[in-house]
Amino acid sequence: MFKSKKKKIIAACLSAILLVGILVGSVAAVQEEESALEVKRDIVVETISPEIGDVIIIGEYIGIMEPSQQVPVLPKVAGEVLAVHFNVGDYVKAGDILFEIDPTVLEVSIAQTEAAVASAQAKANQGLSAASDNLSTFNSNVRDGHDSTLRAAQNAIDAASAALDGAKQARNNAQIAVEAAENRASSAQANLNTARQQLDDFVNKDILPLSMSHLQPLMPGIRDQVISQLNDAVTQAGLAVDAAWLVVDQADVALRLARQGVEQAQSGLDKAHDGYQTAEVMVAAQRRNIESQVEMARLNTNFDDQQIAIDKLHSDLDNFKGIAPISGVIERRSIEPFHMASPGAPAFVISNKHSMNVTFKIPRNSHAFMHPGDKVTMEDRGMLHTGIITEISTGVDAGGMFTVKANIPNPPASLYTGASVKIFADSQKAEDILILPISAVFYERGLPFVYIAEGGHAKKVQIDVGIFNHDHIHVISGITQSDRIISTWSARLTDGVEIVLA
Repeated sequence: MFKSKKKKIIAACLSAILLVGILVGSVAAVQEEESALEVKRDIVVETISPEIGDVIIIGEYIGIMEPSQQVPVLPKVAGEVLAVHFNVGDYVKAGDILFEIDPTVLEVSIAQTEAAVASAQAKANQGLSAASDNLSTFNSNVRDGHDSTLRAAQNAIDAASAALDGAKQARNNAQIAVEAAENRASSAQANLNTARQQLDDFVNKDILPLSMSHLQPLMPGIRDQVISQLNDAVTQAGLAVDAAWLVVDQADVALRLARQGVEQAQSGLDKAHDGYQTAEVMVAAQRRNIESQVEMARLNTNFDDQQIAIDKLHSDLDNFKGIAPISGVIERRSIEPFHMASPGAPAFVISNKHSMNVTFKIPRNSHAFMHPGDKVTMEDRGMLHTGIITEISTGVDAGGMFTVKANIPNPPASLYTGASVKIFADSQKAEDILILPISAVFYERGLPFVYIAEGGHAKKVQIDVGIFNHDHIHVISGITQSDRIISTWSARLTDGVEIVLA
Protein backbone atom coordinates (compact mmCIF):
# COMPACT_ATOMS: atom_id res chain seq x y z
CA MET A 1 0.00 0.00 0.00
CA PHE A 2 2.77 2.40 0.97
CA LYS A 3 4.77 1.68 -2.23
CA SER A 4 1.70 2.30 -4.40
CA LYS A 5 1.18 5.76 -2.84
CA LYS A 6 4.85 6.62 -3.35
CA LYS A 7 4.66 5.80 -7.08
CA LYS A 8 1.59 8.00 -7.45
CA ILE A 9 3.36 10.96 -5.80
CA ILE A 10 6.41 10.60 -8.04
CA ALA A 11 4.21 10.49 -11.14
CA ALA A 12 2.41 13.66 -10.07
CA CYS A 13 5.69 15.49 -9.55
CA LEU A 14 6.99 14.53 -12.99
CA SER A 15 3.79 15.75 -14.56
CA ALA A 16 4.12 19.13 -12.80
CA ILE A 17 7.71 19.56 -13.92
CA LEU A 18 6.77 18.81 -17.50
CA LEU A 19 3.95 21.40 -17.37
CA VAL A 20 6.25 24.13 -16.02
CA GLY A 21 8.75 23.43 -18.77
CA ILE A 22 6.10 23.83 -21.42
CA LEU A 23 4.95 27.17 -19.91
CA VAL A 24 8.49 28.58 -19.70
CA GLY A 25 9.12 27.66 -23.29
CA SER A 26 5.96 29.40 -24.39
CA VAL A 27 6.83 32.65 -22.48
CA ALA A 28 10.35 32.70 -23.92
CA ALA A 29 8.96 32.30 -27.39
CA VAL A 30 6.55 35.22 -26.86
CA GLN A 31 9.33 37.47 -25.52
CA GLU A 32 11.57 36.58 -28.48
CA GLU A 33 8.79 37.48 -30.84
CA GLU A 34 8.14 40.85 -29.06
CA SER A 35 11.85 41.72 -29.08
CA ALA A 36 11.98 41.11 -32.79
CA LEU A 37 9.04 43.44 -33.29
CA GLU A 38 10.59 46.19 -31.13
CA VAL A 39 13.77 46.20 -33.15
CA LYS A 40 11.69 47.23 -36.06
CA ARG A 41 10.05 50.18 -34.11
CA ASP A 42 11.64 53.68 -33.33
CA ILE A 43 12.61 54.55 -29.71
CA VAL A 44 10.38 57.47 -28.81
CA VAL A 45 11.53 59.41 -25.69
CA GLU A 46 10.54 62.43 -23.67
CA THR A 47 13.09 64.91 -22.32
CA ILE A 48 13.30 67.41 -19.51
CA SER A 49 15.77 70.09 -18.39
CA PRO A 50 17.39 70.03 -14.94
CA GLU A 51 15.91 72.62 -12.57
CA ILE A 52 17.16 74.71 -9.69
CA GLY A 53 15.23 73.80 -6.58
CA ASP A 54 15.29 72.21 -3.12
CA VAL A 55 15.51 68.63 -1.96
CA ILE A 56 14.07 68.00 1.48
CA ILE A 57 14.17 64.64 3.21
CA ILE A 58 11.38 64.11 5.71
CA GLY A 59 12.50 62.01 8.65
CA GLU A 60 10.09 59.93 10.72
CA TYR A 61 10.70 59.71 14.47
CA ILE A 62 8.96 58.51 17.60
CA GLY A 63 8.16 61.25 20.11
CA ILE A 64 6.91 61.23 23.70
CA MET A 65 4.27 63.75 24.71
CA GLU A 66 4.53 65.81 27.88
CA PRO A 67 2.79 68.97 29.12
CA SER A 68 4.57 72.23 28.50
CA GLN A 69 4.08 73.01 32.18
CA GLN A 70 3.77 70.43 34.93
CA VAL A 71 3.94 71.35 38.62
CA PRO A 72 3.94 69.09 41.68
CA VAL A 73 2.02 70.41 44.69
CA LEU A 74 3.72 69.45 47.97
CA PRO A 75 2.18 69.98 51.43
CA LYS A 76 4.04 72.75 53.24
CA VAL A 77 3.39 71.23 56.68
CA ALA A 78 2.83 67.80 58.13
CA GLY A 79 -0.52 66.93 59.66
CA GLU A 80 -3.83 65.14 59.30
CA VAL A 81 -5.67 65.77 56.04
CA LEU A 82 -9.15 67.14 56.73
CA ALA A 83 -10.46 67.31 53.15
CA VAL A 84 -9.45 66.70 49.51
CA HIS A 85 -11.48 68.69 46.97
CA PHE A 86 -10.33 67.37 43.55
CA ASN A 87 -9.62 64.04 41.86
CA VAL A 88 -7.42 62.87 39.01
CA GLY A 89 -8.67 64.24 35.68
CA ASP A 90 -10.36 67.28 37.21
CA TYR A 91 -9.58 70.70 35.78
CA VAL A 92 -8.48 73.25 38.40
CA LYS A 93 -7.80 76.96 38.27
CA ALA A 94 -4.77 78.69 39.75
CA GLY A 95 -5.65 79.56 43.35
CA ASP A 96 -8.12 76.69 43.91
CA ILE A 97 -7.84 74.94 47.28
CA LEU A 98 -6.88 71.34 46.53
CA PHE A 99 -6.74 69.98 50.09
CA GLU A 100 -6.78 71.12 53.72
CA ILE A 101 -4.65 69.99 56.69
CA ASP A 102 -5.76 70.30 60.33
CA PRO A 103 -4.43 73.69 61.65
CA THR A 104 -5.60 73.25 65.28
CA VAL A 105 -2.10 73.28 66.80
CA LEU A 106 -1.17 76.52 65.06
CA GLU A 107 -4.52 78.16 65.89
CA VAL A 108 -4.00 77.39 69.60
CA SER A 109 -0.50 78.84 69.41
CA ILE A 110 -1.83 81.99 67.71
CA ALA A 111 -4.52 82.44 70.39
CA GLN A 112 -1.98 82.03 73.20
CA THR A 113 0.47 84.41 71.58
CA GLU A 114 -2.20 87.05 70.97
CA ALA A 115 -3.39 86.81 74.61
CA ALA A 116 0.17 87.13 75.93
CA VAL A 117 0.90 90.11 73.70
CA ALA A 118 -2.40 91.81 74.64
CA SER A 119 -1.63 91.40 78.36
CA ALA A 120 1.89 92.74 77.95
CA GLN A 121 0.54 95.63 75.87
CA ALA A 122 -1.99 96.57 78.57
CA LYS A 123 0.68 96.44 81.30
CA ALA A 124 3.04 98.52 79.19
CA ASN A 125 0.30 101.09 78.53
CA GLN A 126 -0.36 101.34 82.27
CA GLY A 127 3.35 101.88 82.91
CA LEU A 128 3.46 104.59 80.27
CA SER A 129 0.39 106.30 81.72
CA ALA A 130 1.86 106.26 85.24
CA ALA A 131 5.20 107.61 84.03
CA SER A 132 3.47 110.34 82.01
CA ASP A 133 1.35 111.33 85.03
CA ASN A 134 4.47 111.44 87.21
CA LEU A 135 6.17 113.75 84.72
CA SER A 136 3.12 116.01 84.50
CA THR A 137 2.86 116.24 88.30
CA PHE A 138 6.56 116.97 88.64
CA ASN A 139 6.42 119.72 86.03
CA SER A 140 3.36 121.22 87.66
CA ASN A 141 4.94 121.21 91.13
CA VAL A 142 8.17 122.73 89.86
CA ARG A 143 6.31 125.32 87.86
CA ASP A 144 3.99 126.28 90.71
CA GLY A 145 6.72 126.32 93.41
CA HIS A 146 9.24 128.40 91.54
CA ASP A 147 6.63 130.61 90.00
CA SER A 148 5.29 131.52 93.45
CA THR A 149 8.81 132.45 94.67
CA LEU A 150 9.43 134.55 91.63
CA ARG A 151 6.00 136.07 91.82
CA ALA A 152 6.59 137.13 95.45
CA ALA A 153 9.96 138.68 94.58
CA GLN A 154 8.48 140.38 91.55
CA ASN A 155 5.58 141.68 93.65
CA ALA A 156 8.10 143.17 96.10
CA ILE A 157 9.91 144.83 93.24
CA ASP A 158 6.64 146.09 91.83
CA ALA A 159 5.61 147.52 95.23
CA ALA A 160 9.03 149.15 95.77
CA SER A 161 8.94 150.51 92.24
CA ALA A 162 5.47 151.92 92.87
CA ALA A 163 6.70 153.50 96.12
CA LEU A 164 9.71 154.91 94.32
CA ASP A 165 7.48 156.32 91.61
CA GLY A 166 5.25 157.88 94.32
CA ALA A 167 8.27 159.34 96.10
CA LYS A 168 9.57 160.72 92.85
CA GLN A 169 6.17 162.27 92.18
CA ALA A 170 6.04 163.75 95.70
CA ARG A 171 9.55 165.12 95.29
CA ASN A 172 8.52 166.65 92.00
CA ASN A 173 5.41 168.12 93.57
CA ALA A 174 7.46 169.54 96.49
CA GLN A 175 9.96 171.00 94.07
CA ILE A 176 7.11 172.61 92.19
CA ALA A 177 5.72 174.00 95.49
CA VAL A 178 9.16 175.39 96.44
CA GLU A 179 9.46 176.98 93.06
CA ALA A 180 5.97 178.46 93.43
CA ALA A 181 6.72 179.75 97.00
CA GLU A 182 10.00 181.20 95.87
CA ASN A 183 8.21 182.87 93.01
CA ARG A 184 5.64 184.29 95.42
CA ALA A 185 8.37 185.46 97.83
CA SER A 186 10.31 187.03 94.99
CA SER A 187 7.14 188.74 93.80
CA ALA A 188 6.30 189.98 97.32
CA GLN A 189 9.85 191.29 97.80
CA ALA A 190 9.66 193.03 94.45
CA ASN A 191 6.28 194.51 95.33
CA LEU A 192 7.70 195.61 98.69
CA ASN A 193 10.66 197.25 97.05
CA THR A 194 8.39 198.99 94.53
CA ALA A 195 6.00 200.13 97.23
CA ARG A 196 8.84 201.48 99.34
CA GLN A 197 10.21 203.36 96.40
CA GLN A 198 6.83 204.82 95.57
CA LEU A 199 6.06 205.63 99.17
CA ASP A 200 9.42 207.19 99.50
CA ASP A 201 8.69 209.25 96.43
CA PHE A 202 5.26 210.14 97.67
CA VAL A 203 6.13 210.95 101.23
CA ASN A 204 9.70 212.03 101.42
CA LYS A 205 10.00 213.82 98.12
CA ASP A 206 6.45 215.17 98.04
CA ILE A 207 5.93 213.84 94.60
CA LEU A 208 2.18 213.40 94.49
CA PRO A 209 -0.27 213.81 91.72
CA LEU A 210 -2.42 216.95 91.97
CA SER A 211 -5.40 214.75 92.54
CA MET A 212 -3.79 213.34 95.73
CA SER A 213 -2.36 216.56 97.05
CA HIS A 214 -5.01 216.64 99.69
CA LEU A 215 -3.46 213.43 101.16
CA GLN A 216 -0.15 215.08 101.81
CA PRO A 217 -0.75 215.43 105.53
CA LEU A 218 -1.65 211.70 105.81
CA MET A 219 1.23 210.15 103.87
CA PRO A 220 3.59 209.42 106.76
CA GLY A 221 0.98 207.24 108.44
CA ILE A 222 -0.02 205.52 105.25
CA ARG A 223 3.59 204.78 104.41
CA ASP A 224 4.19 203.12 107.70
CA GLN A 225 1.03 201.06 107.36
CA VAL A 226 1.83 199.91 103.80
CA ILE A 227 5.37 199.08 104.68
CA SER A 228 4.16 197.03 107.62
CA GLN A 229 1.74 195.12 105.43
CA LEU A 230 4.36 194.55 102.80
CA ASN A 231 6.82 193.34 105.39
CA ASP A 232 4.16 190.90 106.61
CA ALA A 233 3.65 189.66 103.06
CA VAL A 234 7.36 189.15 102.62
CA THR A 235 7.54 187.32 105.92
CA GLN A 236 4.63 185.08 104.95
CA ALA A 237 6.24 184.34 101.61
CA GLY A 238 9.47 183.43 103.37
CA LEU A 239 7.60 181.10 105.66
CA ALA A 240 5.90 179.49 102.66
CA VAL A 241 9.29 178.95 101.05
CA ASP A 242 10.65 177.40 104.21
CA ALA A 243 7.61 175.12 104.44
CA ALA A 244 8.05 174.14 100.80
CA TRP A 245 11.68 173.26 101.33
CA LEU A 246 10.65 171.19 104.34
CA VAL A 247 8.31 169.27 102.06
CA VAL A 248 11.14 168.83 99.59
CA ASP A 249 13.39 167.47 102.33
CA GLN A 250 10.68 165.07 103.39
CA ALA A 251 10.19 164.00 99.76
CA ASP A 252 13.93 163.42 99.46
CA VAL A 253 13.82 161.20 102.53
CA ALA A 254 10.87 159.26 101.12
CA LEU A 255 12.65 159.03 97.79
CA ARG A 256 15.78 157.62 99.44
CA LEU A 257 13.68 155.10 101.35
CA ALA A 258 11.83 154.13 98.21
CA ARG A 259 15.10 153.65 96.35
CA GLN A 260 16.40 151.52 99.19
CA GLY A 261 13.19 149.47 99.00
CA VAL A 262 13.62 149.04 95.29
CA GLU A 263 17.23 148.01 95.73
CA GLN A 264 16.27 145.52 98.44
CA ALA A 265 13.42 144.15 96.30
CA GLN A 266 15.74 143.87 93.29
CA SER A 267 18.29 142.08 95.45
CA GLY A 268 15.55 139.69 96.60
CA LEU A 269 14.53 139.12 93.01
CA ASP A 270 18.14 138.47 91.98
CA LYS A 271 18.48 136.01 94.82
CA ALA A 272 15.20 134.42 93.81
CA HIS A 273 16.48 134.13 90.22
CA ASP A 274 19.77 132.68 91.42
CA GLY A 275 17.93 130.18 93.55
CA TYR A 276 15.60 129.41 90.69
CA GLN A 277 18.52 128.79 88.33
CA THR A 278 20.23 126.56 90.87
CA ALA A 279 17.01 124.70 91.46
CA GLU A 280 16.40 124.57 87.72
CA VAL A 281 19.66 122.63 87.21
CA MET A 282 18.58 120.10 89.83
CA VAL A 283 15.06 120.04 88.46
CA ALA A 284 16.34 119.55 84.89
CA ALA A 285 18.37 116.54 85.98
CA GLN A 286 15.38 115.10 87.79
CA ARG A 287 13.14 115.91 84.83
CA ARG A 288 15.52 114.11 82.44
CA ASN A 289 15.44 111.11 84.73
CA ILE A 290 11.64 111.07 84.75
CA GLU A 291 11.49 111.71 80.99
CA SER A 292 13.86 108.79 80.40
CA GLN A 293 11.51 106.68 82.46
CA VAL A 294 8.62 107.88 80.27
CA GLU A 295 10.58 107.12 77.08
CA MET A 296 11.48 103.68 78.37
CA ALA A 297 7.84 103.08 79.20
CA ARG A 298 6.89 104.29 75.71
CA LEU A 299 9.41 101.92 74.12
CA ASN A 300 7.97 99.11 76.18
CA THR A 301 4.59 99.77 74.57
CA ASN A 302 6.03 99.05 71.08
CA PHE A 303 4.90 95.55 70.17
CA ASP A 304 5.48 95.85 66.41
CA ASP A 305 7.83 92.88 66.34
CA GLN A 306 5.34 90.79 68.27
CA GLN A 307 2.56 91.88 65.92
CA ILE A 308 4.73 90.99 62.93
CA ALA A 309 5.26 87.57 64.48
CA ILE A 310 1.49 87.18 65.01
CA ASP A 311 0.83 88.23 61.40
CA LYS A 312 3.41 85.67 60.32
CA LEU A 313 1.58 82.99 62.30
CA HIS A 314 -1.69 84.00 60.63
CA SER A 315 -0.04 83.81 57.21
CA ASP A 316 1.31 80.39 58.18
CA LEU A 317 -2.30 79.22 58.34
CA ASP A 318 -2.25 79.32 54.54
CA ASN A 319 0.40 76.60 54.67
CA PHE A 320 -2.31 74.22 55.88
CA LYS A 321 -4.08 74.61 52.53
CA GLY A 322 -2.84 73.13 49.28
CA ILE A 323 -3.26 75.85 46.64
CA ALA A 324 -3.14 75.13 42.90
CA PRO A 325 -0.18 77.16 41.54
CA ILE A 326 -1.34 76.90 37.91
CA SER A 327 -4.46 76.11 35.97
CA GLY A 328 -4.56 72.67 34.43
CA VAL A 329 -5.56 69.03 34.72
CA ILE A 330 -4.74 66.90 37.75
CA GLU A 331 -2.51 64.09 36.50
CA ARG A 332 -1.79 62.41 39.83
CA ARG A 333 -3.09 62.48 43.39
CA SER A 334 -1.43 60.79 46.35
CA ILE A 335 -3.28 62.29 49.31
CA GLU A 336 -6.40 61.01 51.06
CA PRO A 337 -8.72 62.47 53.72
CA PHE A 338 -7.83 61.60 57.35
CA HIS A 339 -4.39 60.36 56.31
CA MET A 340 -1.18 62.07 57.34
CA ALA A 341 0.37 64.54 54.88
CA SER A 342 4.13 64.90 54.57
CA PRO A 343 5.99 67.87 53.03
CA GLY A 344 8.38 65.49 51.29
CA ALA A 345 5.81 63.78 49.03
CA PRO A 346 3.82 65.48 46.22
CA ALA A 347 0.12 65.47 46.96
CA PHE A 348 -0.94 66.47 43.43
CA VAL A 349 0.66 66.84 40.01
CA ILE A 350 -1.01 69.46 37.79
CA SER A 351 -0.35 69.69 34.05
CA ASN A 352 -1.11 72.69 31.88
CA LYS A 353 -2.19 71.08 28.59
CA HIS A 354 -3.09 74.21 26.71
CA SER A 355 0.14 73.44 24.92
CA MET A 356 2.12 70.18 24.86
CA ASN A 357 5.76 69.38 24.22
CA VAL A 358 6.98 66.37 22.27
CA THR A 359 10.51 65.05 22.70
CA PHE A 360 12.21 62.89 20.07
CA LYS A 361 15.72 61.73 19.10
CA ILE A 362 17.54 62.47 15.84
CA PRO A 363 20.84 61.10 14.44
CA ARG A 364 23.96 63.14 14.00
CA ASN A 365 23.55 63.56 10.21
CA SER A 366 20.21 65.34 10.79
CA HIS A 367 21.41 67.65 13.56
CA ALA A 368 22.83 70.29 11.22
CA PHE A 369 19.54 70.56 9.28
CA MET A 370 17.20 71.21 12.22
CA HIS A 371 16.93 74.54 14.02
CA PRO A 372 14.67 76.06 16.67
CA GLY A 373 11.67 77.59 14.94
CA ASP A 374 11.41 74.87 12.27
CA LYS A 375 8.02 73.23 11.84
CA VAL A 376 7.31 69.57 12.57
CA THR A 377 4.23 67.45 12.03
CA MET A 378 2.85 65.18 14.73
CA GLU A 379 0.59 62.23 13.89
CA ASP A 380 -1.61 60.72 16.57
CA ARG A 381 -4.16 58.07 15.58
CA GLY A 382 -4.40 59.41 12.04
CA MET A 383 -4.73 63.08 13.06
CA LEU A 384 -1.99 65.52 12.07
CA HIS A 385 -0.93 68.53 14.20
CA THR A 386 1.70 71.16 13.52
CA GLY A 387 4.38 72.04 16.06
CA ILE A 388 7.45 74.27 16.35
CA ILE A 389 10.91 73.11 17.43
CA THR A 390 11.82 74.98 20.64
CA GLU A 391 15.19 73.48 21.53
CA ILE A 392 17.83 71.06 20.26
CA SER A 393 20.48 69.57 22.50
CA THR A 394 24.12 70.32 21.71
CA GLY A 395 25.37 67.00 23.06
CA VAL A 396 24.50 63.39 22.29
CA ASP A 397 23.11 60.86 24.73
CA ALA A 398 24.51 57.40 25.45
CA GLY A 399 23.11 56.16 22.13
CA GLY A 400 24.77 58.94 20.10
CA MET A 401 21.45 60.71 19.45
CA PHE A 402 20.50 64.37 19.85
CA THR A 403 17.35 65.30 21.80
CA VAL A 404 14.84 67.63 20.13
CA LYS A 405 11.86 69.27 21.83
CA ALA A 406 8.93 70.78 19.93
CA ASN A 407 5.83 72.59 21.15
CA ILE A 408 2.32 71.61 19.96
CA PRO A 409 -0.09 74.50 20.61
CA ASN A 410 -3.78 73.79 21.26
CA PRO A 411 -3.45 69.98 21.24
CA PRO A 412 -6.56 67.76 21.30
CA ALA A 413 -7.85 66.60 24.67
CA SER A 414 -7.15 63.01 23.65
CA LEU A 415 -3.40 63.67 23.62
CA TYR A 416 -2.23 62.08 26.86
CA THR A 417 0.91 62.68 28.85
CA GLY A 418 3.55 60.06 28.05
CA ALA A 419 1.84 58.93 24.83
CA SER A 420 4.03 57.85 21.87
CA VAL A 421 3.38 59.67 18.58
CA LYS A 422 4.93 59.87 15.14
CA ILE A 423 6.94 62.98 14.30
CA PHE A 424 7.73 64.06 10.75
CA ALA A 425 10.51 66.62 10.41
CA ASP A 426 13.01 67.82 7.82
CA SER A 427 15.99 65.57 8.51
CA GLN A 428 18.13 66.75 5.58
CA LYS A 429 17.82 69.68 3.24
CA ALA A 430 19.62 71.10 0.21
CA GLU A 431 18.45 74.41 -1.25
CA ASP A 432 19.00 76.20 -4.58
CA ILE A 433 20.63 73.18 -6.18
CA LEU A 434 20.44 71.37 -9.53
CA ILE A 435 17.74 68.69 -9.30
CA LEU A 436 16.19 65.97 -11.46
CA PRO A 437 13.15 63.78 -10.98
CA ILE A 438 14.24 60.58 -9.26
CA SER A 439 12.78 58.55 -12.17
CA ALA A 440 15.24 60.13 -14.66
CA VAL A 441 18.31 58.70 -12.89
CA PHE A 442 19.46 55.11 -13.54
CA TYR A 443 22.03 52.99 -11.77
CA GLU A 444 24.55 50.50 -13.04
CA ARG A 445 26.63 48.58 -10.52
CA GLY A 446 25.56 51.14 -7.94
CA LEU A 447 26.75 54.14 -10.01
CA PRO A 448 24.18 56.77 -11.11
CA PHE A 449 23.88 57.91 -14.73
CA VAL A 450 21.42 59.62 -17.07
CA TYR A 451 20.74 59.61 -20.82
CA ILE A 452 21.07 62.94 -22.62
CA ALA A 453 19.31 63.56 -25.96
CA GLU A 454 22.08 64.82 -28.23
CA GLY A 455 22.01 64.94 -32.06
CA GLY A 456 19.19 62.36 -32.33
CA HIS A 457 21.04 59.86 -30.17
CA ALA A 458 20.95 58.88 -26.51
CA LYS A 459 24.17 59.66 -24.68
CA LYS A 460 24.96 57.92 -21.39
CA VAL A 461 26.49 60.33 -18.83
CA GLN A 462 27.78 59.40 -15.37
CA ILE A 463 26.73 61.89 -12.64
CA ASP A 464 27.51 62.58 -9.00
CA VAL A 465 24.43 62.83 -6.80
CA GLY A 466 23.66 64.03 -3.30
CA ILE A 467 20.56 63.62 -1.20
CA PHE A 468 17.24 62.55 -2.68
CA ASN A 469 13.64 62.02 -1.64
CA HIS A 470 10.67 60.33 -3.25
CA ASP A 471 10.45 62.96 -5.98
CA HIS A 472 13.82 64.55 -6.74
CA ILE A 473 17.56 63.97 -6.48
CA HIS A 474 20.39 66.46 -6.11
CA VAL A 475 22.81 66.34 -9.08
CA ILE A 476 26.23 67.53 -7.95
CA SER A 477 28.10 67.23 -11.24
CA GLY A 478 28.01 65.62 -14.70
CA ILE A 479 25.27 67.68 -16.35
CA THR A 480 24.22 71.31 -16.72
CA GLN A 481 20.89 73.05 -16.71
CA SER A 482 20.99 73.34 -20.53
CA ASP A 483 21.17 69.57 -21.08
CA ARG A 484 18.10 67.65 -22.33
CA ILE A 485 17.65 64.68 -20.02
CA ILE A 486 15.69 61.65 -21.26
CA SER A 487 12.94 61.11 -18.72
CA THR A 488 11.30 57.97 -20.22
CA TRP A 489 12.64 54.43 -19.99
CA SER A 490 12.90 51.73 -22.65
CA ALA A 491 14.60 48.34 -22.61
CA ARG A 492 16.30 49.31 -25.92
CA LEU A 493 17.67 52.61 -24.50
CA THR A 494 21.45 52.33 -24.60
CA ASP A 495 24.40 54.61 -25.14
CA GLY A 496 24.43 55.89 -28.74
CA VAL A 497 21.08 54.46 -29.77
CA GLU A 498 18.99 56.52 -32.15
CA ILE A 499 15.97 58.16 -30.57
CA VAL A 500 12.91 60.11 -31.62
CA LEU A 501 11.75 62.98 -29.40
CA ALA A 502 8.13 62.76 -28.47
